[in-house]
Amino acid sequence: MVKKNILIVGDANSFLLHDIVSNICERNSNLVVDILNTNPSHLAIDRNIFHKELLPCKLLLNIQKTTDKVNPYLSFFLMRFVIRRSLKQTGGKYDYIHLHFFNKNFFYINISNFTNLTQNLIISYWGSDFYKRTDSQKQKMLPYINTASRIIFSNPQMMADFQAYFKGFEHKCMVQPIGLEILNYIDSLQESYSDIKGKAKNELCISPEKLVVSIGYSSHVEQHQVEIIEILAQRLSPAELESLFFIFPLTYGDTTYKDKVVDSARLHGLNFKAFTSTLLKQDVAKIRLLSDVFVHLRDTDQFSGSFQEYLYCRNIVITGKWLPYQFLADKGAYFRRLDSIDDLPETLKQVVGNYENEYSKTTVNKEIIAGISHWKNIVDQYLTIYS
Repeated sequence: MVKKNILIVGDANSFLLHDIVSNICERNSNLVVDILNTNPSHLAIDRNIFHKELLPCKLLLNIQKTTDKVNPYLSFFLMRFVIRRSLKQTGGKYDYIHLHFFNKNFFYINISNFTNLTQNLIISYWGSDFYKRTDSQKQKMLPYINTASRIIFSNPQMMADFQAYFKGFEHKCMVQPIGLEILNYIDSLQESYSDIKGKAKNELCISPEKLVVSIGYSSHVEQHQVEIIEILAQRLSPAELESLFFIFPLTYGDTTYKDKVVDSARLHGLNFKAFTSTLLKQDVAKIRLLSDVFVHLRDTDQFSGSFQEYLYCRNIVITGKWLPYQFLADKGAYFRRLDSIDDLPETLKQVVGNYENEYSKTTVNKEIIAGISHWKNIVDQYLTIYS
């Protein structure tokens, strides 16, 4: 078969990108995938996954890395020069260039920088890169949208929102969730241990009598962990709080906000564990499995991998009605939806007080998520992007 050369433009530190590349290349050895890292101040987690990492001249790269330590905002501004220079130094053309996450720096990079290298530009929106853009910023996307051969979304609600805003591009749009490698690790742990939840709780010295409640999945203010801690501390009784153990996954995001979450949890006397450094995938899987309830009330979302992983592990998931998950409910998935964060304390009381009944309703979730996002089920479907 003829080899296909693909350039992915995105954060080379993203586990999702690594999962995509490793799975599609394992399935089709004729794909040659390079990466242009939009987070060049940090090295790729595993360069071996990619055929080649595109880099600018050493001087510009060193300036960018130094600036990132001193002024991250200026570093972000410099990134557009890094991207342009890297594209100019490719030395060849690509069958496909795939933009993962519509980085704001693309507003200031002429589309010709990409069309000079390929006839097939693909855009994958991740969520906030559409929902958190102003009207003016969305208009600056049009040269890319007009040029793109495919525009990809991980859930139908976001595609519908995009099509309602940008008219006439329906023929380019498709829904294709990204597979989740963590599901393989979850499967392996469940096959290896008859009571993996109990084992994982025991490793963290969590009493088996306590329900474990995971709050958010990263250290960003839009996850609202501090707000959630405060409202629960105000409206749950001391006995109700004592019956719970809280997990705060804070392995990436804003360092200052990370400290605020930990300080707030301590101030209010919660039983908790905060994960603040990068975890192995097996450890991420353990966190999903030891958790009983997952609270997911961020401002916007497309189709969070963490959200799906908690559903897969049969957590009772509490999320917001403002997030685009009606399509999951239509498939029969069970989760609780709130009108606002203010509704959380009462909903959590109901879930805790009726846990066994709530848990019984989650039986369907594992199969539904597997059908949408388990790589073993979707890798061939994902490969159609490059056909």
